Amino acid sequence: MKKPYHYTECGLDYVYLMDGFEVIRTSHGPVVQVANASKLDRAIAMAIVSHQKRLTDQEVRFLRGLMDMTQEELGRTLGKDAQTVARWEKGKTELPPTEDIA
Repeated sequence: MKKPYHYTECGLDYVYLMDGFEVIRTSHGPVVQVANASKLDRAIAMAIVSHQKRLTDQEVRFLRGLMDMTQEELGRTLGKDAQTVARWEKGKTELPPTEDIA
C-alpha cells in the first residue's frame, strides 16, 4: 500500500492524498506528480465551502487563490477592504460566518 502524501502545495495543513499521485525519482531527488491537480483543488474547495463552519486563514487564502483574485478584489466582492482580507489570511481577525456575509 502506498504511503499517503501530505499535499502541502495547496496551502492547507490537513490535506493528505491516498491516491492520484506518483513519486518520480529524478537526479535531483524525488518529485511528486499529482494527477488532475486543478480538479483536485476544485474538489477541495467544494468540500471547504460545503461544511457549516468558519473558514480558517489557510482556507481563505486557498479559496482566494483558486478564484485568482487579489485581496482587494475579494474584499470588494465581500464589501470589505484588502486589509481586512489580509488580516483574515494571517489569522489576526476571524472571518464572519458565511450567513453573515451579504
